[in-house]
Amino acid sequence: MDRVGISSLHISPRLTNVAAAAENAPEGENIMAQTDGRRVAIVTGAAGGIGMATGRKLAQDGFRVILSDLHEGDAGSVADQIGGLFQQADVTSEEQVAALVDRAVTDFGRLDVIVNNAGQAGALGPLVDVTAEYWRRTMAV
Repeated sequence: MDRVGISSLHISPRLTNVAAAAENAPEGENIMAQTDGRRVAIVTGAAGGIGMATGRKLAQDGFRVILSDLHEGDAGSVADQIGGLFQQADVTSEEQVAALVDRAVTDFGRLDVIVNNAGQAGALGPLVDVTAEYWRRTMAV
């Protein structure tokens, strides 16, 4: 598998514009002045377990956090508790992932960290019993 650099991904135009503005800002000008200076993180797979704990820890460490999962579960109430946001997203959908990035940039003016924690148990059992569709879904997450 080839490594994929950030420049080859389909990144939200809004995030690209923020990054370009930061690179081209006059010396000494803080392009992120409209934010409160706190770093911003997205955590996928945040409806429970490691993802939820990671979101809580990032918030405790001063990050603004967007929790995301395919199903809300307890993530919505945890987002409220930590002063963050929840957004439902399927990480196998490029459009939904781009919407997460857009949300971070729109609501917080920046995006510093993405914790790609989403996962599933996957295709279990003898390989001959696993359907091609279930295998593809396992690999997509």
